[in-house]
Formats: sequence, structure tokens, C-alpha cells
Amino acid sequence: MGFRSFSKPAHKAIADKTVPGDLTIDGDITVSGGGSFDYSEVLTGDMKITNTNAGPALEIEQNTSAQYGLEISQNTNKESLYIDSTSSSANTVYIEGPQTTTGNVFSIYANSNHLTTGKLAYFYSSSQTTGTRNLVEITNDDARATGT
Repeated sequence: MGFRSFSKPAHKAIADKTVPGDLTIDGDITVSGGGSFDYSEVLTGDMKITNTNAGPALEIEQNTSAQYGLEISQNTNKESLYIDSTSSSANTVYIEGPQTTTGNVFSIYANSNHLTTGKLAYFYSSSQTTGTRNLVEITNDDARATGT
């Protein structure tokens, strides 16, 4: 299986083709389908996105309420989502929900019939610094808010 590399200048549509071996694309790639197209038939195996630009490495824009923006179906006994962050002062996970009115911005649902000796949430810190910090902080910052 040979190594194939395609560079940006040639803009050619490829339909119903299989590329054996490794594939490197230097430039932009657009994948589109007719709604019922199953991308898992196209993107299988390991995939790595390396981004040296200022923008996001991966952006998912979902413009219909019919499906999730991102679904992870983890079918092995391993973590479903793993984040290795080297950020020293920015948040590792940031969820912005300014349009949420009656829904939950963050929800964890554990089927009580399956959770036995595990935990719904586990927070652990082994920092040896002597600075004051809160491991968990919940703030409702409006005097008109009730039911907290």
C-alpha cells in the first residue's frame, strides 16, 4: 500500500473512490452528503487533526434540531471522552449556554439500575500548593433568582 499525497491547487471532485493506504491532504477538505449519507463508511479507523492556525481544529455546526451536534457511541470498557490539556490559566472545558431558558446547560443522567459501587461524579485534587482555592463553586449571581 503506497503513500498518497494530494496538494491544494487541484480542485477535483472524487466520487465513489477508495484510496488504499495512507492519505494526506494539504489544504482544505469538504465532506458533504445528501442527509442519509453514513459518514462512518468513509471515515473509519484512527484519525488525527493537527491545527497550527489560530482557529478551532474541529468545528461542528448543527443547524437542525433533529440530531445531536456530536454523539459518541463508546462500545468498549474505556473512557468515552478523554481530554489532555496543557492549559495553565484557561478552562479545560467551557460550556456557553446563553440561549438556554428552560433546559439544563449540563446534565448527567445515570441509570440507577446500573450504577452499583461507582459514583455519579468524582472530583479529585492532589495539588500541593498552599493557595486558597475552591474545589467546587456554585454561584447564582442575580438577586432575583430563587429556588437555589
